[in-house]
Amino acid sequence: MQSTVSEDLISAFGQWLTREGRSPSTVRTYCAELGLLSAWAAPASLADLAPADLDRYVRAADERGASPATHNVRVAALRAFFGWWARTAGGKPENIAAHLGTVEAEPGETPHLSREAIRALLAVLEGNLRDTAIMLLLLSTGVRVSELVAADRDDVEETEHGVEITIRAPGHQLKVYPSEQASEALLAYLASRKDRNKALFVTRSGRRLAVRSVQAAFARHFRAAGVKGSLRTFRHTFGVHRAAAGMEMGHVQRLLGLRTARSVERYRPETPQDLRMAARQTEEHY
Repeated sequence: MQSTVSEDLISAFGQWLTREGRSPSTVRTYCAELGLLSAWAAPASLADLAPADLDRYVRAADERGASPATHNVRVAALRAFFGWWARTAGGKPENIAAHLGTVEAEPGETPHLSREAIRALLAVLEGNLRDTAIMLLLLSTGVRVSELVAADRDDVEETEHGVEITIRAPGHQLKVYPSEQASEALLAYLASRKDRNKALFVTRSGRRLAVRSVQAAFARHFRAAGVKGSLRTFRHTFGVHRAAAGMEMGHVQRLLGLRTARSVERYRPETPQDLRMAARQTEEHY
C-alpha cells in the first residue's frame, strides 16, 4: 500500500513536470531520484516523510561518495517534488525540502564531463533557453565559443536531415550538424527571440553575445551545479566522446579545427574504463 502511494505520487509529479515544459531528461532524472528516496524510506511512503528524514537521506547518500553534481541534482529533485506537493490539495502544508542546500565543486577542471555532470548542468539551466542551447551546441559540435557567438541566424539552416550551422573562423569554414537535442534547444531559443539582431546569440538587451559574457555565465552555472569545469570542458568532452565512439582521429581533428595530429591526441581516452564510459555517453540523450 505504502509503495502504491509513493508510486502514484511520483507518477503524478512526473506528469506535472511534463505539463510545465520540463525536458524529458529532467523528468526521468527527478522521478528516478524520487524512486531512490521511496526505496530508502520503505515501508513508509513519501507522504509520511518529515524534514529530518530528508536530511538523513541526503547525508547517507553523500557519505556513499556522491559528487557535488549528484548532490545538487538530488536536492533539486526533492525541492521540486515537495514544493509541488505543498501546492497540491492533500499535500504537505509546506515544502519540507526547502531547507536542503546545494554544494559547490572545489576549484579545478575535469578532462571531460560525465552524463551525471551534464544532467546537473542542464538542471541548473532549466528555463534558460539561451544558455541551454549554447551548452548543447558546444557539446554536440565541438566548436569554439568564439566561433559560436560569431555566427548569425542566417547561418542556421533547417533541412530534411536536420539543422546545419555554418561556422566561420580565421583560416577555415565548415558546416556542423548538432544533435537532435541541441537542435531542438536552439530552435526553441530562436523562436523565443523578439529582437531583430542578426546575431545567433544575444544579450538580454538584444546585443550580440560576447565570449566574456558566456564565460562569466557558465562560471556561475558550473558552480551552481557543483561541477568542475569551464567552457573548454565542453569542447574536450566532444572530442573524447567522438574518439571513444570509434571516429577516426583525423575526422576528430577536422571537426575541431586542429592544425596538427598531435593536438588531437589529448582527446583519446586514456584507459579502457574511460573508453567505455565516454562511448556509452555518446550514444545517449542527456
